[in-house]
Amino acid sequence: NIELAQKSAQAVLKIVPKLVKAENLLNRDRSQLKLVVSPKVSLSPELDDFLNNLRLREINIILFPDWQQPEESLYLQLEGVITTLFAQKEPSKITALLDISNISEEDANLVLSSVIMNILMQEDLDETDIPEISLLGNLSKMQWKALLPCIHYRVVLENENLQAVTQSGAGSLPCLKAANLTI
Repeated sequence: NIELAQKSAQAVLKIVPKLVKAENLLNRDRSQLKLVVSPKVSLSPELDDFLNNLRLREINIILFPDWQQPEESLYLQLEGVITTLFAQKEPSKITALLDISNISEEDANLVLSSVIMNILMQEDLDETDIPEISLLGNLSKMQWKALLPCIHYRVVLENENLQAVTQSGAGSLPCLKAANLTI
């Protein structure tokens, strides 16, 4: 539940003043984002809405974390990738799509909120120049067919949900290793 996660994060923000940047991240304006879709793809209104809700940008990457791996390993992998995304030359041009087909959206949001707050507390980052992160639940074949041409790279993690990679068709995307991620 996104609303519950936002309320929880805002309650924490009132207690911990160092998290002002996290509050800005939660409240930033998304209206200026442009959808980058291949002109070869003809979309129904439903698929167009689906892609718009993902907040795609000029560079779109996808990750398939194995959410069932030990929590510490999951946190370290996600923190490494997200920290690297923040460090890119123009992170505001990047959307990272995370597959959450084997975890609840609420649990994924809790993990990501924790990872992002930890990064923001450790790093001196400009919260206006940050990557977008969107979650992908169980998508239909038509949604994958519309989405895949919009994705530039699949980031290969140490522990991936290989079943989701195969089912989505994302195995044919160009790959970047999380350990040496440069976009």
